[in-house]
Amino acid sequence: MIQRCTNTASITMALWNIIAMAMSSPDLHGPRKDALSAIELFCSIVFTIEMVLRVVALEGVRGYVNDIWNVLDGLIVIGGWVTELPVSSSLNFGALRAFRALRVLRTM
Repeated sequence: MIQRCTNTASITMALWNIIAMAMSSPDLHGPRKDALSAIELFCSIVFTIEMVLRVVALEGVRGYVNDIWNVLDGLIVIGGWVTELPVSSSLNFGALRAFRALRVLRTM
């Protein structure tokens, strides 16, 4: 039961993140851009907390990286933070942002 709720919450967060990424564009300005950026930041924070909890639950990084899905998830979380860096606004991280959509596959 708890795992089903966790999976549902994870899928929901991933879908919100995908929607926010799909709606954002480089020429978007004002409140809409701020709202979408806030959603992406919130999702990155939640995904980071989830990753840290998994590392703790699996008794360290070694236990965490034994599962290939955790490795993929970790790369996606790290990639999400790379796209949040201020320098990323001048670089094109479109492919890296699209890679974050793979997070939905983790729960299937």
